[in-house]
Amino acid sequence: MRPPFTSSSNTTNKNRTPTMKTILLLLTAILFTAAARADEQVISTFSWKELADAGKLTAGTLTGAPDNALKVENRGPGAMSATVLTIVQPKITTDFYAVTGEVRYDNVEGNGFLEMWSHFGETAAYFSRTLGLAGPMAKLTGTSDWRAFTLPFNAKGASSRPSKLVVNVKLPGKGSVFLRNLKLVQSTSFDGAATQTGGGWSDRTAGIVGGVGGALIGCLGALIECLAARGKAQRFVVNAVRVLIGAGVAFALGGLAAVALRQPYGVWYAFLLLGVLVVMIFPFRLRRYQDRYREFELRRMTSMDATAR
Repeated sequence: MRPPFTSSSNTTNKNRTPTMKTILLLLTAILFTAAARADEQVISTFSWKELADAGKLTAGTLTGAPDNALKVENRGPGAMSATVLTIVQPKITTDFYAVTGEVRYDNVEGNGFLEMWSHFGETAAYFSRTLGLAGPMAKLTGTSDWRAFTLPFNAKGASSRPSKLVVNVKLPGKGSVFLRNLKLVQSTSFDGAATQTGGGWSDRTAGIVGGVGGALIGCLGALIECLAARGKAQRFVVNAVRVLIGAGVAFALGGLAAVALRQPYGVWYAFLLLGVLVVMIFPFRLRRYQDRYREFELRRMTSMDATAR
């Protein structure tokens, strides 16, 4: 004959199963994301201020904080080409590489674009251009807020590594282009280099994600607090808090992985902030809620015993 508490124990384990599955799925997603980006290596990052201080700024003007961007302006009426970055002996060791960063532009006439020339030795040179209709390789036309760009190159089959990379801004007419957070990255696959955006989230996007995520967590936390204070929906409250804790751990690990992979502030900040807040708050709340529900259950049983007498 089985002990009388066996059935209760099984019920508790069943209630916990969905939460554990959710946590495992979240952690697995983080691990797969980190693994997918593990072959992407940042070779160099570029600061316009440092280049200017070293006398290596060849075009444009600095905007200063908070963007710390390089402004390239064409006052027209003709076309303009400006070399903004030259990388000599870039130390590339794979067949696939890209210059990535963020671009913003105002009132660009026609179809402007960013361009990277890959030089191999003294004579061979090949270009990559952002002339697509959308995405990180989209052309520069009209006005746009900060967005990611990438200039990828496939050097498979080349007899040597590139000796020099030259990045240009091409504007057919009037307009202003702003560049920031430029990086040189390499990858073991062309897809990795072509999709590496080098900070697709701006600081503004990070603020929006953090604000919306914080508001949603705050609303859910208020609902949980209200239900627990009244002794209602015990299963929902306990499982919801466990899911939040699992999500917090996943967000924190994702943020730490982004930091380890040298992702920009806008990528890791929102994940790490939400994860740390959730992990710091809700494990302590969970224990308090469980104690509160035990008190309500004890009162209910005491009341039933008194009524029976």
